[in-house]
This record gives sequence, structure tokens and C-alpha cells, in this order.
Amino acid sequence: MIPVLSSLTRNGFDVDLFIESLDGRRPTGLEDSLRSCSAAVAWCAELNPGVQIAGLVSFLGLAAELNPAAPRLTGGGFFTFVNSDTGFDVDPLAHRIVPDSGIGSLPDAITQLLSDSDRATDQAASQFDCSVMHELDLQPFLNPEWFLFGTGERALQIPTGYGCGKKCSFCFYEQTHPKFLRAEELVSLVTRIRTEYGVKQFLFGELDFFASRSRAVRVAQGLLDQDADVRWFALVSAQDIERLSDEDLDVIARSGCHILEIGTEVGSDGAMDRIGKKLTVEIAIEQSRRLIQRGIVPLHNMMFGFVGETAHDRRDTLRIIKRLRRLHPAVQFTFRVYQAVPATTMGDEALRLLPAIPKNLNDLASFRFELRDGRGMPWLEAREEREVKFLTEYILPLAYDDPQKVHRPTLLRRALRLAAEARCALGYLRAPWDRAVFRRFEKAPLCGTFSP
Repeated sequence: MIPVLSSLTRNGFDVDLFIESLDGRRPTGLEDSLRSCSAAVAWCAELNPGVQIAGLVSFLGLAAELNPAAPRLTGGGFFTFVNSDTGFDVDPLAHRIVPDSGIGSLPDAITQLLSDSDRATDQAASQFDCSVMHELDLQPFLNPEWFLFGTGERALQIPTGYGCGKKCSFCFYEQTHPKFLRAEELVSLVTRIRTEYGVKQFLFGELDFFASRSRAVRVAQGLLDQDADVRWFALVSAQDIERLSDEDLDVIARSGCHILEIGTEVGSDGAMDRIGKKLTVEIAIEQSRRLIQRGIVPLHNMMFGFVGETAHDRRDTLRIIKRLRRLHPAVQFTFRVYQAVPATTMGDEALRLLPAIPKNLNDLASFRFELRDGRGMPWLEAREEREVKFLTEYILPLAYDDPQKVHRPTLLRRALRLAAEARCALGYLRAPWDRAVFRRFEKAPLCGTFSP
């Protein structure tokens, strides 16, 4: 969102920013802003329809009611499935869809609607930057990140890049081109926020922080030179860690790198190849070991239920999870099911097995609820889909990622965790009696990473 705001402000637009509340309450000042605005934009950076559709319809409908003359636009990653062939229609809710990153393209679209004439956006405004953060009050965005940093101290996510060049066939960002904030600008921004707000924990918001070895090292060295005294998190690829020398990793660790999220995803080289990852199991294991030696926590994303996944693939993934945890108890995981993303290689293959995507937002909302009540992954057999959900929703979170392990779990919870660990070891995923017992008697929920 920040790069889009920066693109707008650098093109001369004044922006009122409102963040949608999950409880549906309207932000203070929203109605007054809509009455006086030149254009209204509903922006959805990623694809989470279950929490986005209602907000889109509500915001755009309110804008049409309060200021019918102002152009209404929507866009972002939510609309990846929109192209010239889909015929998706947001009228009368919106006048234009901008189905991309919005950097440069959103200012162009607004200008065209306001003036009915084309204007080429200043090329400088199309580059990645987050200069608008110097103008924002960042207090509302400062929140603890217990899962990543293990403390109640405030943390801030900084957008430092967009897109990814790895081209993994399952990934939301397969068709994007990477853009990065310059190392010197990133260091300057961190040190200013550290001084002004007293924040010591930062999430660097990009998909592939080590894609440029020299940039990553310059950021780390810059933080050391500025005596920033921060802890930070980033997403990286194991093959990029491999390209870093021991000296590079030492500098990165000393700069405050606390935890790195790694897209390992699956448990065999064959499965890696099928999802488009240029990675091997042994690289993932060895690079995790190098991080642990320097006090950096590896956090591995693990995915189940991708198109073409077999029972053998799932057992391989369970085995690599066990191997990674054996490296050190601090190794962490997120567990998720594959979600078909339109306009990606694997997503298009998966979506051919689903009914046609509806052509407007209201029908799309109904379509989502119909899928929720029925099969969500028809590229798997029905039994396999049940097993995948059993794994990601219950067995793996309880066996490997249960926060109650450090908060005096009940005797029943300990017994159920042992049962979950045994299921992982044996690969036995049928007869989910233990989940029924957990739901009946355990009050504290398990962790989940699924966004509807």
C-alpha cells in the first residue's frame, strides 16, 4: 500500500488514507472525506476474497452514494484474474479496475478519468519508493509481533520491495517483476523511525530480501554503521542464503537480523521442481543450519495440497519438517494449503477444475460461500483434501507450532500433541478422533495462517 501512496503523492495527489476494520466499523472521517474527494479508490494489495469483498462493496457503494460525480476505482492483487478476456464487471460500483501493483498505473488511471485525456506518468514515480512514510503518522501501525519476535515490544512493517523474480509456478507473484527500495534509503528510513518513535523491531516487507546479495549486505552494514540497535525480519530464499559468504552472514546477524522466513514449501526435490522452485531439500537444510549457528531463527513456509501432490509428497514434506526441527528447537513453521491464484501457471491449471469465476463482485461473494460448503481443492481426491486440511488445521499446528507448549498445557493437550506427533511419524491421517476430542474439551485454539 505504501508504494502506491508514494506513487500518488509524487504525481501531485493529496491522499486521505483509511484502513478497513475487520469488524466492519467505518473509520472516523471517512464520510466527510468521500463527500469532498476528487476520486475514491478501494485498494486490495493481495488476494484474500473472504475478508475483502464485503469491504469493497461497502466502500464503493458509500462513495457512489455520497459523491456520485467522483470517479471510483479499485484494483491491486485481488484483481489478478482480471484481463481483457474475462469480462469482469465492477460497474456500477467502480468505473475502472487497475489489476496490477498500481505503481504508476493508478495515478494514470485517476488522471484519465478526471480529465478524459491520456497522460504519461512521470517515470520517476513508477519506481519503487515509500517516501510517503515520512509524512504519515506511524503510531497506528505499531503493534507487537509475538510470533516473529517473541516479545510484546512494538514492531513496524516497512515496504521495502515488490514482486519476485523466482517465477515459482504456484505463487501469487509469479508474473511480477521485482522492484526494491535502495539500501541507503532503507537504512535512513529505519534509523529515522527508530529515533522518532523508539521502535526497535522491523519487518522488511518484500518477497525476496536476499535476491540482491550486495544490497542485503549494504543494508546490514548500514545498520551497523548507524548503530541502529534494531531487530529485523525478512522473507528470503534458501538458494540466495547459499550465495552469501560466512562473512556476509556474520554481518547480517550482527546488524540485528532475528528471524528469516524461507519458502521451503515441500519435502522432495521432485516436488520442488513441480512447483517451480529452483531449490533442493539439502540446500534448505544446510542453509537453516548456517542461520542457526549465527543465532538467526529460520521460519519455514510449508505447503500442502498443490496441484499434482501425492500421498508420497506429503510424507516427504512431513519428513523434512521433522529434520528441520531436529536442527534446533527454535526452528519455526507456518503450515498452509495451496490456494489457486488466477493468472499463475498452477493456478490456471487448478481453476480449470472449478466453475467459471463470476463476472461481478456480488456473484463472486456467493461463489466463495458455495465453494466453502463443498470441495475447495477438486484437483485432489476428496479423501486427500480431507487429509490435507486435517494436517494443516490440526495435526501440524499442534505437533510443531502450539503456543500452549510454553504456557502450561493441560494433560489432555500434551497427550493429544503426542498423538499428533505420532500421526506425523506414521503418516496416518484417517479417523480424526483426536481432533474431535480437542474441539470438545480444549479451550485455547491452535495457530492458523489461512486468510479466506
